[in-house]
This record gives sequence, C-alpha cells and structure tokens, in this order.
Amino acid sequence: ERALVGLTMRALRRHEAMLERDGAIDFDRMILWVRDLLRDDPAALRSVQRKLRLLVIDEFQDVDPAQKDIAWSIGGLADGSAEDNTPRLMLVGDPKQSIYRFRNADVSVWNAVQKQFEEGAGGFHVLEENFRSVPAILGFVDAFAGSVLGPPEQERKPFEVEFRSVKPVRDGSDAPHGVEFIAVPPNDKGRSHRADDVRHAEAVGIAERARELHDEEERSWRDMALLLPAWAPEPIYTAALREAGVPVYVLRDEGFFAQIIRFQPVQQATDVGIHGCGRGKVAAQGDPPIFFRKAQRTGRARLVQLLEMHGFVGHGVKGAIVVVVVEEFGRMVLSGPR
Repeated sequence: ERALVGLTMRALRRHEAMLERDGAIDFDRMILWVRDLLRDDPAALRSVQRKLRLLVIDEFQDVDPAQKDIAWSIGGLADGSAEDNTPRLMLVGDPKQSIYRFRNADVSVWNAVQKQFEEGAGGFHVLEENFRSVPAILGFVDAFAGSVLGPPEQERKPFEVEFRSVKPVRDGSDAPHGVEFIAVPPNDKGRSHRADDVRHAEAVGIAERARELHDEEERSWRDMALLLPAWAPEPIYTAALREAGVPVYVLRDEGFFAQIIRFQPVQQATDVGIHGCGRGKVAAQGDPPIFFRKAQRTGRARLVQLLEMHGFVGHGVKGAIVVVVVEEFGRMVLSGPR
C-alpha cells in the first residue's frame, strides 16, 4: 500500500507539473477552483449572483459535493445569507438514477439536500405522473422492482433512497400487454441449455415476434429497438433478425446501456454512425460532437477535413483520434492514440 501511495503521489506531482508547464487546468481543478473562489472571495460571488435570478440544475442526483457547494454559495445557502435578491435554486433529479459514483457523485448529497429543504430551506415536490410509459409497464416495475427497492426493514441509510410509484397518464389502449416474456424451455432432460443455444433460440423468438408486431399488428419498424447488456452476442441477434426479413442497423457505443439494435431501414447509414460515434466516450476528448453533427450535412470528406482542422486526425498530432469508416455496417469506429 505504501508503494502504491508513493507511486500515486509521484504521478500527481508530474500531472501538476505538466498542467503548470502547459498553462492548463483539468476538469477537477475547474470545479474545485470555482468552489474556492466563490467561497473565499465575496466580490467574485456577488458578481456571479448579480447575473442570475434563477439557477436550475438538472440531474442533481449526479452532482458531487464540490458542485453542490458551488450552487449553495450562489444561492446563499452556504452561509445563510440568502435574501430576496439572491438567486433562487431549482434542483431537478431522480436519486434512483444516481450512477456517477466513479467521479465522486454521491446520492447521499441528494438525501441531505432533500432533508434540508423539507426542514425549511426550501420546498420539496415529488413528480408523480409518468407521461412516457403505459400502465402495464409501470405495473410490472412496481411489482418487480418495488418489492426489492421498497421500504427497508431498518432505518434508511444515507446512501439509500425511497422507491416511489408513479401514476401513468397514458391509458395504455395502444399497448395493452406492455411486457411480454420470451422463455426458452429446458432440454429433453429438463436441464438448461448452453448459453449460446439459449441466445440463438431467444433471437429467433424475438425475430418472430417482431414480424408479428409489424405484419399482424401493423407496428412500424421505427417503433422497435433491441437493447443488449453486452456486445458479444450481438451478431446472433442481428443474424436472426435479418434472416426473418427485419431491417436493422446496429448503434454501437461503449457507454452505459448503449448497445442497441434499431429496427429501421437506413437511407444514409454513415450519417447514423457519424451521429452515434459523436456521442461515444472517445469523442469526448474535446468538442467532436459539434463536428460530427456538422458532418451529417456536409459528408465524410468534410468530416475528415474538420477533424484535421481541429487536431483530431493527422500524423504526429498529439492525442490524435484515428477515424475508420466501415461501409458494410454503416458506422464509424474511433480509436484513441496508441
């Protein structure tokens, strides 16, 4: 452990020296320095406050403690100095969606803020209506997840959040079933099949059901998508769908829950790929999403020109991104420097 700590400190010092040499700051320092400036410099804080009447923070469940401190300084809650002319805070989020612990976001921040607001610092309002899902889906979630995520047997811990049911606004007449199961029965000996055999059988069942929805229930291909938990079995499902005559393309992204097979004819597949890879984590090295959206209208040659112009492609360019267009699948693959 001591050796690991020593190595970490050496890496930190080299990182800080590099930032100092290049006159640059990293993301963490952007946040921490702003927090410290607003906390320690009253003139800077007042300058920011004069420009704002209302500060709205969406996805508040994903803020880290330093980001919360920035909001509290601006809203006058850090030192109790809030007055009528102090910017108001509006915080929106869903604590059940807090997934950014790896970058120090902490759902206990949400719980502490909720308690503070309920005790008089502000108001707390629960949005109970759901405009997106049909009653059958919400009922399934309540029955399946509600029993697991419901009230704990003991006092709730700071990192635990309450499960709340929501009321559907849609009547569900357009989707009476909502949730269907495609089950693979055991083999002749009553045992489970091998994983690949299960995937193949499941893929065939999904393809058949997709054709039924389209041919018999007149559902559009554009209303269908298949989400996968991992990329490894994707060729199995894609092959089964195409064998059944289902038009599909694959939206490939290495982010959370982004493994998607879309059921839809694609006129310009490369544009779909360009848009998709602009959302990928490799493309997050700067501002490529803007360039990729431009490229949808200007073509691949212009895309490469834009990337070269801004230093993302080229021989000898530090941190270059290599762009490869795969015509067969109509998507763009990005790989970082090697």
